[in-house]
Parts: sequence; C-alpha cells; structure tokens
Amino acid sequence: MTARRVAGWSCVGLWLVAAGCAAGDGPAADEDAGGDAIVSADTADEADTAVVDTAPPYGVGPCEGVLAEMAVAEGREVLTGTRLHLAGRADCEVTDVQWEVRQPPGSQAGFSRGPFEPEVTFTAEVAGTYTFRFTARDDDGGTSVPAETTVAVRRLEALRVELTWRTPNDPNETDEGPSAGSDLDLHLLRPGAVWFDPEGDCYGRHSQPNWGSLDPTIDDDPQHLGDDVDGAGPEAIIAYELEAGDYRVGVHVWDDHGYGPSVPTIRIVVFGEVVRELVGEPLYDADLWEVGTITWPEGTMSTNDAAVIHEYPLPWAEPTR
Repeated sequence: MTARRVAGWSCVGLWLVAAGCAAGDGPAADEDAGGDAIVSADTADEADTAVVDTAPPYGVGPCEGVLAEMAVAEGREVLTGTRLHLAGRADCEVTDVQWEVRQPPGSQAGFSRGPFEPEVTFTAEVAGTYTFRFTARDDDGGTSVPAETTVAVRRLEALRVELTWRTPNDPNETDEGPSAGSDLDLHLLRPGAVWFDPEGDCYGRHSQPNWGSLDPTIDDDPQHLGDDVDGAGPEAIIAYELEAGDYRVGVHVWDDHGYGPSVPTIRIVVFGEVVRELVGEPLYDADLWEVGTITWPEGTMSTNDAAVIHEYPLPWAEPTR
C-alpha cells in the first residue's frame, strides 16, 4: 500500500486508482509534509487494488459538476474509539471515487475499503474535528463537486455533574439577559476543600482550578462548562481523570432576582452512565444545598441529610461577578 497527501488532505482510492495517489508515493514522501495524518491508497500496480469491470450503479451521464453526497451512519458527534461508516454517491456514471480526510493533530488513522460499494470505515481515536471529503469521477475524467462533512470526536468524561432548576414564579425560564431569571450555581469541592475556596471549589467563578498533578499532559482537572445566570440551567462540571478521594457537590442560589424559590435537580454521570438523579427542596436566595459526596474512583454517591444551609455566609463582604 502506498500513500500521498493531496493539497493538505490524505486520500484513499476505491475501485480504481484514486486521483492524486500515484504509485511510488510511499511513506518516505510524507516525512517532511508538516504532520498531517497519512492515509493508505490502493494503486493499480499492486495485487490488492480494488478494480472493477463495471462502474458502481450510481447513475448515468458525466460527473463533471454533479454534486456528490456523503453520509456518516454514526452522526456528526461521537466519542473517541468510534468506528465511523461513511458512504458516498453521485448521480452520474462513476468509475472512480476518492476519499480524503483532515485530522486533528496526533491522529494517524486511515480508511478501510468497503467491499463492493463506495463505502469506507474510519476509526477516530483522537479527540478533535475530522473533515471528510468524497469525490466521484467518470471514465472521461469528469469530476463531481466534492461532498464534505465534519465529525466532532470527543472523549468520554469520567465524571459529569449536571444542574438544572425550575422557578415557578418565572413566567419565561428560557429568556436571556440580566435578571431574566434566577441564578443558581453548581459547585464541586476537591477533598478537604471548603465552599468558595478559590483553589478547591470548581464553580462559575473558578471554572478550571488546577487539581491533581502539576504535569500539564495529565488531564486531571475539572472544568465548569458555563455559568447560567438567567434561569433554568443547565450548568455542568466535567472531569476526564480524578485523583482518589471524596468530592462534595453543592448548589448555591447566587441571586434569585426576585423570582422566589427554585427547585434544583442534580444528575451524576459516571463514564456515560447516570448513577444518581436527585431533586432538591425549594431553594431561596443565598441558600446552599450540600447535595452529597462522590467517592472516587468507585463513582458512588452518598447524600447529606442536613442538606440546606439558609443564608450561607459568603467569604467576602461585597460579592461581584
């Protein structure tokens, strides 16, 4: 098998030799090409070249200017390690097709050929955005308009804590803007920390604290994904790795903006599985709900019977956003 980059893309040929993937362009030609991933391509002088006697049953007529189409069976957002099934077609008399991909840094994945259809599979092992391109050609060299699609690949979080809430006195919980709804905050404490600790409390004000190892290559810090200040949520805290220990979950009413009590719901998700869902009692302005403790790496959660502290004292006199 040989490989070649074409205008920054990697390519694989199906049925006949993919355009731009010439015989003799081996991996050595890619050593100084700037770090793009290498994808294998079949060539006409090799025994395993996929050559067919007749064109795949697409359609009739020339391919020049015809808009190609592409589908990804698994959808546009998947987890790392997913095997993608891609299919391309064009409404013309196709005798040659080409698949190409732009990959995130660090990915060296390649296509595998479909047996008798313009289909390939591709396993995305590295998180990031992948852009796939499919082009069809006819016997006269006419080329279709390429079809392109992107797939976002993300890692599976080890832990995800989600907060949503309902405020009965808010007539429109979906509107946005200053004071448009009640403002509740989700908190996650590292072992031994206290609420609003700038180093040990992950929440909207300190959304990416540095926990665990100081090695930047170890992704063991939590991340607060966004502070919803105008009602309903959601707010979420995620972590891909955590040190062993007990992590406390809390919900604080920062400002009810005059809408009165809100009823919070907490979901604890461990490696994609919901392990607990808890609905709290109505919370009023400045209340703190000490939801419970997550024990890691077991991924279990114990709840706190004396859960709500009213008028929780903040560690500063004049809190500001």
